[in-house]
Amino acid sequence: MIHFAKYWLPVFVWAGFIVWVSSLPIAPSSGQSFTVFMSAKKFTHVFEYGLLWLLLYRALVRGNNIQHNTARNLAIILIILWGALDEFHQGLVPESGGKPHLHDVAIDFAGGALTYIFVWKLLPKMPKLLTSLAENWGIL
Repeated sequence: MIHFAKYWLPVFVWAGFIVWVSSLPIAPSSGQSFTVFMSAKKFTHVFEYGLLWLLLYRALVRGNNIQHNTARNLAIILIILWGALDEFHQGLVPESGGKPHLHDVAIDFAGGALTYIFVWKLLPKMPKLLTSLAENWGIL
């Protein structure tokens, strides 16, 4: 149970948070403030799904002893599936706009993919303090 709580509970809590946030009503607005709002909302998607990818990757590697390459790719697939399910869910919740968008799934994928690239290519080249923190947390 401790093993589950340490590695998988954060995944489920964060995935649930994403669904909850996507259920919130969108702010009715227009003009430039609406454009800024929507841009911030898209950036939030990138952040949400980037963190979800990181949590999934960590749970797969540390929680299930899956090889790093397999875990990276499986986490991307799970991000796409969760993004698609979240969009389907938004279509059922009129307060959230009630209209699923395929480009939102692409933005969710981008968040996961950018985090994937960061962990795979950039993080190993970071200063020792950062890489040792990543190793302790189970990312490297």
